[in-house]
Amino acid sequence: MAQEHGDRLTAIDAGFLAQEGPNAHMHVGAVMIFDGPAPAYEELAEHVRGRLHLVPRFRQKLAFPPLEPVHEPHLPQRLGAVERLRVHAGRERP
Repeated sequence: MAQEHGDRLTAIDAGFLAQEGPNAHMHVGAVMIFDGPAPAYEELAEHVRGRLHLVPRFRQKLAFPPLEPVHEPHLPQRLGAVERLRVHAGRERP
């Protein structure tokens, strides 16, 4: 199932992003060998630009939405965060 514009990363993509760092490069690469002469750089770049609209994911940027606290007025404020999560998950009653 293709993702729409604005969708969240898949779990695998988010995992790769979270694991990547200066000493852990998580990108994937490939090498291909083709017959015939190589196109000029501008010719290749123009070809890619002309087809980029076919792959919307390559035109997107990552956005890191801010984490905001959720105000739950029906939960007693005396409960700690863990207890509120348990109540919200339906595992305990306030």
